[in-house]
Amino acid sequence: MMFIRNCLIPEWCLLYGASIWGVRSYSCINAVHHRAMGFFFGTGKYTPNAAVRGDMGWRPILVEQWKSICNNKYSCLTYNVTRINKKIFIWALNKGNCRCKNWPFNVVENLRKLELDKYIQMPFVCKQCLIDVANKVMDMHLDKWNSDLQRTSVISGILSKVRGEC
Repeated sequence: MMFIRNCLIPEWCLLYGASIWGVRSYSCINAVHHRAMGFFFGTGKYTPNAAVRGDMGWRPILVEQWKSICNNKYSCLTYNVTRINKKIFIWALNKGNCRCKNWPFNVVENLRKLELDKYIQMPFVCKQCLIDVANKVMDMHLDKWNSDLQRTSVISGILSKVRGEC
């Protein structure tokens, strides 16, 4: 299954620079992901994305994007103090606030929303951070998926009653 996924949707290409994009979900990337899943299953263009996502069982792109963000944040926090990258990161960290919502500020705010405050400052273990963030984002995705699936089934039920198919 992973072989087919890597052939159909090379995440390394889709997620190039994902840590810089930030924590937003992008419709163009999700569209490519959904199209690859639909192609693999041979579904039509009117098949609900929630149904295809559930049958496919692939992790959403947002999980991989968050893992990339956490890797980049960990790298920035562990740079040597003499490197220019570290100096820029510290400057951006100090500059970020509710009026200047830069990348470090957005990452910190979203880690707080995920209730993962322990990964805002050092010391922390990067692998454990990746696991915890992936689990939290996946839980959020599953909640959204369940609500999308229920909404889709309700709409299908209403349409079948209108058509007199029941």
